[in-house]
Amino acid sequence: MIPADIRLYTWVDVEDVLLRSHQKNDWPEGLIEAQAYWDGLHLSIEPGTREKIIEWLADQFDPRFDQENRTILLEAARDKERILPVFLEETAEAPQNPRTIPTFSRPTVVSKSYEPKNPDPLPDDYPPVIAFHSFKGGVGRTLYALATAQGLIAKSGAWYSHGSDRIAQGRENAKTYLKEHQELANDLEQQIRAFHGLLPEEAKTPPQE
Repeated sequence: MIPADIRLYTWVDVEDVLLRSHQKNDWPEGLIEAQAYWDGLHLSIEPGTREKIIEWLADQFDPRFDQENRTILLEAARDKERILPVFLEETAEAPQNPRTIPTFSRPTVVSKSYEPKNPDPLPDDYPPVIAFHSFKGGVGRTLYALATAQGLIAKSGAWYSHGSDRIAQGRENAKTYLKEHQELANDLEQQIRAFHGLLPEEAKTPPQE
C-alpha cells in the first residue's frame, strides 16, 4: 500500500516509496536493486523471482500498479493518463557498490545494504587532492567557476573579461570560449593551482640564469 502522505505525481515519488520500503528492510528476496527515472522503473532481480517481485510491487503500489501491463499509474488530470513502465531484468550478478554522488543528484540507485570498503589512507607525503564534480560541461565549466570565484575572470553586466580583453557575453559563451582557447585555459589553470599551492616544486622555482 502506498504511504498515505505520498502522492505519485512523478517517478521521484515512486522512488520515495521504494526508499521507505528499503529503510524498513521490507524488500523481498530476489530484488537486487531498483532505479526509478522519468522513462521507467528498472529492477534488477535474481533468476526465477519475477512473479514474486511483481506481487510485491502490486502490494507496494496498490491500487496503482497494473500487473498485466507492468505499469504504475501516476497522478494526472482527468482523461490524461500518465503511467510509469516497470522493467524487470534477471541477473546473476551481485549488486555493485554504488559510486559516491552528491545527495542532490538524480537518479538514485537503491540496492541491498552492504558494508562499504574504505580506501587505504594516502601516505603523509602525498600531495593534497581536490576533487570537483561537474554535472554538465566538464573542463570549461570547472575552469570558469574557479577562475570567476578567484577573480581571474571579471564580470561586468553580462560580459566576462580576462585582464583588458573581453572574453564573451553570457556564462555559457564564456565556458565555450575557454574550451576553444586552450592556451588561456591552461594559463588560468596554472594560476589557480599556484593560488592553492598545488604546483609541483619545479614549477614554483624560477629558472636559474
